[in-house]
Amino acid sequence: KCGTLVVFHGSGGDEEPGLLHQYCKVEGSILDYTAAEARNLLTFNKNYAEFGCGPDKITHPGDQDHYCYVETLEEVLKNLRDHPEV
Repeated sequence: KCGTLVVFHGSGGDEEPGLLHQYCKVEGSILDYTAAEARNLLTFNKNYAEFGCGPDKITHPGDQDHYCYVETLEEVLKNLRDHPEV
């Protein structure tokens, strides 16, 4: 929406990519949000069965519902560059 690429794999196919219902419990698509909106407004469904890491890795005790967030592609690439052990 804003031109900044984000890293997100939602449900939906080629006709409706990036659906948010399963991962974030909201209707719509990641394409409906700017990068800043996705980062600040979307929270992950910590009990979604397909998240292999478990709810304790998705949330933080001091910030129950907004610990993990949608990152930009630039952030992901910098993180991988700076932390190759990940």
